Amino acid sequence: LPLVPPLPPLHLTRLARVIVIPVLTKNTVSQRAEPNSLLLAQILQMIPSKRDRESITGSLKIGTLAGRPEPQEAEEGAAPRGKPKTFFQVAKWTGGFANGDDEAARFRCPGGIAEAENGTLFVSDAYNHCIRKKTPDCGSWEVMAGKPGDKGFTDGKEEARFSYPQKIAFDEKSGDLIVADGGSHTIRRVTQEGVVSTLAGKGGEAGQMDGKGEDARFNRPIGIAVDAQGTIYVAEAKNHTIRAISSEGVTTTLAGKAGEEGYVEGKGE
Repeated sequence: LPLVPPLPPLHLTRLARVIVIPVLTKNTVSQRAEPNSLLLAQILQMIPSKRDRESITGSLKIGTLAGRPEPQEAEEGAAPRGKPKTFFQVAKWTGGFANGDDEAARFRCPGGIAEAENGTLFVSDAYNHCIRKKTPDCGSWEVMAGKPGDKGFTDGKEEARFSYPQKIAFDEKSGDLIVADGGSHTIRRVTQEGVVSTLAGKGGEAGQMDGKGEDARFNRPIGIAVDAQGTIYVAEAKNHTIRAISSEGVTTTLAGKAGEEGYVEGKGE
């Protein structure tokens, strides 16, 4: 297990407050206030009062927004010495696919979530290979793009296909959804009408190359963000780099050196 860096002094009142944020679990879309388990264990070790520790753990609230996990079996992982064992409980779940309201909807390993200003929620349903959405006025989950269970790479509308879509981001400037399509090694754009196009990379071709449009190459893009000017930032798992895609569609490498993993601070590669 990775080491946790030392923590700065923390105020109990700040710790006890719960901030609810969207988080993805195995097969559900949830709202939860759940710190990293090792981080939470370290925080609790810094608090001498048992009553104060219990007030913090008791304030962690979890609520499922959509989907219904179906437990197959549960097992407890081994906890490091001195760490509460309950923080390392592991549950195994089954997934599926179904549209409908929050209770009826089913997901299979959702990879990313984003929200538009009007409250519309978007989810990349990674192992169903599609993009889902729920609008505030409708209240029901539906397929926005891709065909559930049909992995591939195709632009278009009804014919659009994805391959393990990962993180997604809502582009406020264009009103489109930007998708890190990890399995096809591309960055995709989905309009509100469900039309899919490829912004950067060439479907099915992994690599590392800067350039415009399909001249660029990616290797397992998993993280994505969009700034106010429309610049897209991409985190690549297999290349160990951070890339940027300009509003003109030109891909450049911001940081890291392709294929060289490690940890060194500095500028550029």
